[in-house]
Amino acid sequence: MNAKEFAHELEKAASFIRQQQAEIEAYKNLAKAQDEKIIDLAFKLAYAERSNEVVKEAKYGITTKWDGGTTYHETTEPIGKAQEK
Repeated sequence: MNAKEFAHELEKAASFIRQQQAEIEAYKNLAKAQDEKIIDLAFKLAYAERSNEVVKEAKYGITTKWDGGTTYHETTEPIGKAQEK
């Protein structure tokens, strides 16, 4: 292989590496966008779950309590009685 052929092979290799770098960047951007969507959906889920708890609390007299390690619910009357209202 002479110098001209070697230079040509180096150019091909450099082109291939640039293409690979571009693809890696595209995947990084995709992963970042997916992470943002996951965080947004997790927030929406937590918000929806809390909204459901608030509705239950209002409808059935349920109180959500936290003792520092466990979340639990108390009612002022049995759920069956509250559902009859």
